[in-house]
Amino acid sequence: MKSTPSPADWTPDSPELTAFALKDGPFDPSVPGWAERRAAAEQAVARSALLRAEIGEIRRMADDVETDMAREAIHRLSADRREAVLAYARNPGRGLPRRSSVASSPESDSGWQRFWFVVTRPAMGYSLAAATALSIGLALPARRPR
Repeated sequence: MKSTPSPADWTPDSPELTAFALKDGPFDPSVPGWAERRAAAEQAVARSALLRAEIGEIRRMADDVETDMAREAIHRLSADRREAVLAYARNPGRGLPRRSSVASSPESDSGWQRFWFVVTRPAMGYSLAAATALSIGLALPARRPR
């Protein structure tokens, strides 16, 4: 098993430096013994301007990512979806929640949508079978007549 280097041996490329800068992994306050590891890391970082600069850059990048993610609406769940996810988390044995989209229910499908589903579903299966057969045929060595 590979041991992690002590903070005195860290370089700017050490993954432990990133964990320290982001208070992650062994430097997370929820991990037992984190205070001792953090104190040793802080001493090593205090002695190295190079490590301090790298930590500043790591934290700036993390702040930029966090700011950009906060602006993205795509990462937010609607109240209904959030409740469905939380309900599943509380009782995972019940199965995954169903989408509540009206357009996906069979009763609301138009005749054209049902027709298209019936036609394309088998066609996709046959296409996959044909592509598989062609791939196998091309992979086999060609036999020459004697």
